[in-house]
Amino acid sequence: MSRLAATPGVRLGARARVEGRACIEVARLVAGDDFLLWSHEATTLLAGRGTIELGERVFINSGARVIANNLVRIGDDVLIGLDAVIVDSSMHGQEGRPVQHRTTIIGSGSWVGMRAIVMPGVRLGERCIVAAGAVVTSDVPPDTLVAGVPARVVRGLNHPRGARRAWNNDYPVEVDIPEDRRR
Repeated sequence: MSRLAATPGVRLGARARVEGRACIEVARLVAGDDFLLWSHEATTLLAGRGTIELGERVFINSGARVIANNLVRIGDDVLIGLDAVIVDSSMHGQEGRPVQHRTTIIGSGSWVGMRAIVMPGVRLGERCIVAAGAVVTSDVPPDTLVAGVPARVVRGLNHPRGARRAWNNDYPVEVDIPEDRRR
């Protein structure tokens, strides 16, 4: 972790942790306090020529990929599920058209489920849930559950008064990593 913190373009908050074999090749990374990137079962990737901004208490699970060629901003208390993908660029242009770069924003308290994809330019509101396998191609209002390909609104979410996040789990997760899996 100290090697990552010393990398130019990287600014990490207090108690930020990277566990396992992550691949971090992004031009600029800003992570808030208590950020946890988990990369044991599959390689987790943060990459691109742009900026990834992560709020406080963000958890990114194994195999997730966040690719920023412009800007991906992820708010506080966000959970990114196993193998989820968040991008801000089409990665290649269509014939006769240039590559499109559009800021992608994940609102605070949201949960992007396993193998969900959030496409370029999407703005996910606060405390949203993106169901496993969904492909989000358009903005999602706060406190909403979306699912499907392309993702559609399933229903609104009624959180208890004062709820910070759509997902419920004691954070930070303390995990006992077997000695043979530590790096």
